[in-house]
Amino acid sequence: MSDFLETRLLSANWHSMRQKPKGLGI
Repeated sequence: MSDFLETRLLSANWHSMRQKPKGLGI
């Protein structure tokens, strides 16, 4: 289960980073 939860966290973090504004220049 830990692997599944970790994958969900990584996926959520990746989507969150993509949704951030481009003002950070990243």
